[in-house]
Amino acid sequence: MSTFTNQRPDDAGRGAVDRALAQMANSYDDVLLVEPLSDLGRSATAYLAERWSELAPETRLAVVLAMRQDAENEIEHSYDRALLVALGDENADTRLAAIDGLAELESPAFCDVLIAAVEQEPDERVRAAEAMALGRFALQCELNELEEQASGRLRATLLRLLANDPSPEVRRRALESAGYLAGDADIVQHIEAAYGSGDHKSRVSALHAIGRQADMRWLDVVHRELSSDDPELRFEAVTAAGTIGDERSVLELIDRLGDEDVEVQMAAIASLGAVGGQLAVNTLRKLTEDDSPAIVDAAEDALEEAQLTSNPLRPLM
Repeated sequence: MSTFTNQRPDDAGRGAVDRALAQMANSYDDVLLVEPLSDLGRSATAYLAERWSELAPETRLAVVLAMRQDAENEIEHSYDRALLVALGDENADTRLAAIDGLAELESPAFCDVLIAAVEQEPDERVRAAEAMALGRFALQCELNELEEQASGRLRATLLRLLANDPSPEVRRRALESAGYLAGDADIVQHIEAAYGSGDHKSRVSALHAIGRQADMRWLDVVHRELSSDDPELRFEAVTAAGTIGDERSVLELIDRLGDEDVEVQMAAIASLGAVGGQLAVNTLRKLTEDDSPAIVDAAEDALEEAQLTSNPLRPLM
């Protein structure tokens, strides 16, 4: 008999954890009933943390994957607290899956967890995912939605990763996250260094960060890369042109509508909507009559954004 059935917790939340763990420990098929781990209270979360390691390593990973899947299928279910428990798992694959499952979590407490974890994380893949997850909080920082001390810790952590992490992948993800910190001289220096490094992946990440900067200082770089031979660089440049939002990019974005890479084409449509202006609006109107349903859908969405950008007081129809 499983040891889980011998537990006698006092509250309903702990009882739900007991029942869930018992089922998971004794499950001999592919069905894991994870719903009892949804919307845990603080006491039940602490109790889950105490007992999490009693599950076999492969079961813990399967539980995390099942929670992720159930959250996608049932939007009213939230596994944030259970996934935060899993983030401390001894298995790197489980930690990685937990980070992916927490992709929507934007609480300051999670920012603190990531800051504390990322520089101590031994697994390169997990560290890169944590560095990438810090991007949502860098955006909050730029929007003045993150408390000042937390913003300072976040910036310092990203700069340490950029300067000291031995993994190129982690440094790339940290650079992309840091891109949201527009106007920061140290971040700009790291972007320039990555862009000028000659390394393809670093250049892609630098352009990704440039897109997040949304700063006119990068416009010449973006325009130069719009005609790059490499589709990844063109895609990032097209996206960056949209976030910078200067109408001088419109003609070059129109040229990219005929790009041989479909993702670049779609990004150009979206960026025309982001930039706006009469020429962009007229171009997008023509695209709404295209033979491709995908292009029509993208053009209609972009046209709505372009019209709103051109006239913020215009009522949405």
